[in-house]
Amino acid sequence: PPAEPARPGPKAAPKAAPKAVPDAVEAPRPDARKASFAVTLFGPADPKPRPLVGAVREPALLAPDPRLLATLRGHASRVISVAFSPDGTRLVSGSEDTTVKLWDVAAGKCLRTFAGGHAAGVEAVAFAAGGTRILSVGQDTALRSWDAASGKAELAFVGHTKSVDALVVFPDGLRAATTSSDGTLRIWDLTSGHCLRVLPCPGPCRGLALSPDGSRLAPAGEKGWIQVWDASTGVLQNSFFGQASSAWSIAFSTDGKRLASVG
Repeated sequence: PPAEPARPGPKAAPKAAPKAVPDAVEAPRPDARKASFAVTLFGPADPKPRPLVGAVREPALLAPDPRLLATLRGHASRVISVAFSPDGTRLVSGSEDTTVKLWDVAAGKCLRTFAGGHAAGVEAVAFAAGGTRILSVGQDTALRSWDAASGKAELAFVGHTKSVDALVVFPDGLRAATTSSDGTLRIWDLTSGHCLRVLPCPGPCRGLALSPDGSRLAPAGEKGWIQVWDASTGVLQNSFFGQASSAWSIAFSTDGKRLASVG
């Protein structure tokens, strides 16, 4: 009989290609959608000072190490602005989630959420009337007043046509001032909600400062311009450039004689 053909043997397994070794292992990035957006409270400093990170070890550069008191969680998006009540017992925060929250500082708990007043992110918040009212401004062009105790919306101040980015309250608690991307500075009567004065700015405004005595307003904005206005008469006292780029924030010194801006 004819010989049977030779049966093929088992196939050899293919050799695995060598795995590439990465030059560096990159740490996984946190998912922004799962991030926790919070307000962080710091308390009295450690009595033993430590040098600032990266600073030369000189006595003038020694800084006390602040103590973390609490992390206040509850906002669903980035928190843009915070402000303490006049007595320091409460804190108000404004967020891109369009809400304003009132916090108990000692307990670290949210007392109330003010929702439905803004259609876009909240850019700045402040207390008024001795802490009984809360003011908020946002990207929806609105300035709104809230009753701090009940949480009810009181007044809507209409006038700005673009995002309102900064807010200050006068020492008398009866007036507030706002700046906007529409290039105006407005002074408001907090009792009636009426706009008392509109002051023109060179362009979109980013920051706003009020002198400690409430007599002068200093708006700052794109391209680094800064103005100083008499709050009572509406007369422009000074105008200059403080930054090579946009001035995002500005502040008066406690004696009202100096201005500091950042950009």
